[in-house]
Formats: sequence, structure tokens, C-alpha cells
Amino acid sequence: MATDPTPLLDPSGGPKPLRRLLPILLACYAVFLGNYAAFTLLTPFFPTSAAAIFIGEELLGAVFAAYPLATAASTPLPPLMIRVLGCRATIALGLVANAAGSLLFGLAGRHAWGSPAALAAALCACRALGGAGAGVAESGCLTVISTLPWEGNNNAKALAGVEVVVGVGMALGSGLGGILFAAGGDTPLGAFLLPFVCAAALSALLLPPLLLLPPPRAGGDGDDDESDAAARKRGCFPSAGYGAVALSVLLVAVATEAINPILEPHLRAKPYGMDTAQIGYLFAAYSAAYTLGALPVGALADRALDAAPSSGRLKALMAGGWLACVGAFAMLGPLADAAPTPAAATWLAVLSLPLLGAASAAVIVPSMPDMQSGLAQDDEAAKAVVCSLWNGVFSLGCTVGPLASAALADFAGFTATISWLCVGTGLVGAAMLGASALKCPAS
Repeated sequence: MATDPTPLLDPSGGPKPLRRLLPILLACYAVFLGNYAAFTLLTPFFPTSAAAIFIGEELLGAVFAAYPLATAASTPLPPLMIRVLGCRATIALGLVANAAGSLLFGLAGRHAWGSPAALAAALCACRALGGAGAGVAESGCLTVISTLPWEGNNNAKALAGVEVVVGVGMALGSGLGGILFAAGGDTPLGAFLLPFVCAAALSALLLPPLLLLPPPRAGGDGDDDESDAAARKRGCFPSAGYGAVALSVLLVAVATEAINPILEPHLRAKPYGMDTAQIGYLFAAYSAAYTLGALPVGALADRALDAAPSSGRLKALMAGGWLACVGAFAMLGPLADAAPTPAAATWLAVLSLPLLGAASAAVIVPSMPDMQSGLAQDDEAAKAVVCSLWNGVFSLGCTVGPLASAALADFAGFTATISWLCVGTGLVGAAMLGASALKCPAS
């Protein structure tokens, strides 16, 4: 059987089949798996730990918000680092920073601090270091995936695979965090430190597979200047359509993360009266629907790009996801509130979560391929800007959503908050549908 003699990492070898690119793809997926496992590792035990009790509920939210906020703040770094160092070194530095943040967080939580504010500041700084490192590493991986020399359109499916891995990593981190905390009491490290030592070790173990990634691209400063000029000429930097999709990414993160702080107490109250396990199943149903929906949506996005890259079909797909979000929020809020019986209200709430998960996948998965449309497949500089902006905008939404919904729910109540989300998602869906009809380009 004849084989392709071109080395795997040689960018001049032309398009390659998936089997040739799979090692690179798996190495990038492993980074996302490790980062998101580290991100959720503390959720089962930290809110009830001695450190969290010492700082109080008011400062606890700041500790959780520091990670995604730092990821958003690190947005300008990856394009610059990739231009100077290449993707491989950029991802490695991000992993080192994430590992350092995890380890220092564990050490800070065991240290005796003079005041709650001092401990909270130290924990926020450690969490921010990890979040910034994760943002750099993930933007580098997204750039690698986006510039792989695929045979045909496989970019959206590959990026959809990232969403699947993220879901698995978050579930893995939450599960391992509780197990490691329970086991840590019988080790010299202690219950609090052991999970964070393991998270740092996981980040370190992800460094050797980075050797599979392409080396830095050859080229002098003049080449870099030409690449930047070409990127601007093609509209890589924000234009009307590009900004519209970036705004959609921000708002879908706000909308989906907004339910996290307000849904559990709502479902515990009448007429639902759900317990912790039942609420956990609902959140799991949301995550499962998102994860299972990501790959089919990625396949649809690739087919849309195959048919007509500038036809507006990706925006139509996103618009459909937004309109499905309207239905999910309506079921969860005003429709459940107006249901004639408690059983009907419960069923509406139960069905709304998986619908919201699938709808979110339809909005999120096509967004990056749409923002990258019109760029050359191997244009690393331009795609690094897109990937970093996408990652930063999404992380910013993940920070704003819970804070805004908690404040609004305290002021206006759960149903009013969900009703506002319903109206907002409807407006975004209508705007995206209009952009699709006008074939508004993303770049």
C-alpha cells in the first residue's frame, strides 16, 4: 500500500487525511481536557473548606470569578506570543502558568493569613494566574486546530470536538476533586493540597505531547509585517459581521452561565421541591445535550461551508440556536410559572435544560468557523487573533453572566430574570437571522 512520504509536520505537504493529523488533534484535545479538569477540580469541596469559610460568601464569588476574568484579560497575549514563539512554545508557557496557579492556590489555602481579605487576594491572584495560563494555552491550541491542512472542510467538526472534550474535562475535574479531597486526609499533603498538586502534575504531563505540534513557522520580520498587512486587508480585525458574531459569543456565554447561581434555589422551592440529586441530574442533562449536540452541529457547519462559504448559512444555524434558546428560557421561566399544575411546571423545567444545552451548541460551535471564514487555512497570524478573541469574549461572558443574573434575581425574582433572558435571546436571534439573510460576512 502506498503511503504519503511527506512528514506529518511539514506544512508544504498539502492537505492530509484525518488519520495523519489525529496525533496533533489529540494533543490539543488533551490540553483542553486537563485545563477544564483543573478549572472544576475545586467545585466539590472548596465552598465548604476552611479557607472559603474564613473569607466569607462575599469574597468567595470573587475567587471563582478570577479564573474566567483572567482568561478574558489575557486575550491580547496569545497572538503576540504565537507570532514570536510559535504555537508550541505558547501552549507550553500557558500550561506552566496554569500548573503554577493550581499549586500556589493549594499552598495559599493551607497558609495562616491575618485577615479574610488577604487570603482572598492571594487566592484570587493564584486563580488569575491559572486562568491567564489556560487562556494562552487554549488560544494556542485553537490556532493549531484551525490551521491544520485538512482534506476538505473538517474544521468545524474538529472545533466541535473541543466542546465535547471540555464537557468531559469539567465532569472529570468535579468527580476527581471530591475523590482526591476525601483521600488527601490520609496523605502528608493533606485533603486541601492534594487535589491542586494533582492538577499541577496533570498540566506538567501535558507538556511532552506538545512535541507532536508543528514547530514555529519560518519567516523573518518582513514576512510577519506582510502577514499583518494582509490580515487587515482581508478584514481579520473587527468588521460589522465579525463583531456581530463576537457579540453573539459573548451573549450566549452570559445567557447560559446566568442560570448557574439562581436555578438551584428556584428548583428547591415549591412547586418543584427537588433535592440535590435531582437538580444535579438536570445540570447533567444540560451538559449531555450540549456535548452530544456539538458534533452533529459541527458536521452541519462543515456542510454549510462546503456548499457556499459566504452564503450566511452558518449565521442561519446560529440564529436557529438562539431561537431555540428563547423556547428553553420560556419553558423554564414564564411558561412554568403559568403552568396549571405543579407536575406541568416540573416537566417544563425538566425539558428546558436539555433543550438549552442543544441550542447552546447550535450557537457556539459554528461561531468560530464563521469568524474565520475568508481567511487562508494556513494563516496562523490572522487565525491566532480570531481564536484569542473568541476565547476571551466567551470567558468574559462566563464571568458576567452569573454576577448579573444573581443581582437581577435578588432585585426582580427568578421568573423576571429568565423572562429578560428570553427577550434578550430573541433579539439576538432575530439580529442573527437578519445578518444571515443579508449574507453579512464575518471577515
